[in-house]
Amino acid sequence: MVKVDEFLVERWMNEYEHDVEVNMAETCVQPFTLREFLEFTDRPDFMDEIMDRQLTYGWIEGSPELREGIAGLYRDVDPGDVLVTGGAIEANFNSFYSLVEPGDTVVSVYPAYQQLYSVPKGFGANVKPLRLLPEKGWLPDMEELKELVDRKTKMIVVNNPHNPSGSLIDTPTLRAICEVAEGVGA
Repeated sequence: MVKVDEFLVERWMNEYEHDVEVNMAETCVQPFTLREFLEFTDRPDFMDEIMDRQLTYGWIEGSPELREGIAGLYRDVDPGDVLVTGGAIEANFNSFYSLVEPGDTVVSVYPAYQQLYSVPKGFGANVKPLRLLPEKGWLPDMEELKELVDRKTKMIVVNNPHNPSGSLIDTPTLRAICEVAEGVGA
């Protein structure tokens, strides 16, 4: 049975974020109201279109129309290879669930969104933190990364832009991270 650590930021936000005058801890953009969304769509017929739509679970993997639209944003992507999720948490979980086995090594940037290191740990991985430091612009130290990977490394986890600092890893560094991963078969 998988045991994932308590998601501390979600617990904290659930307790405190709704009773404040100014919320500086919000991790998302201000959500639209339904009225604002309808104004944003610039589709006066939109309400007529959805009034008779059944509210079902729909397509588990995403509707064919949505998957075709997403695939169309990229070169050489087949809609059958697109899996729509309810957000990044579900997509990340699916990736970890599919790729990480007990005993694997996962190197994850830290600090980071807790899910990026606690979920692989919950699946039995040995999670090694790649510490991002303010004096290095919150960017990965490639020498430290090379020391952290081993023959059991299954995955190197980065998020870009980095959460919570907002730092952005440049393309040459991203390529170098991929080379380190390829070097150990991750």
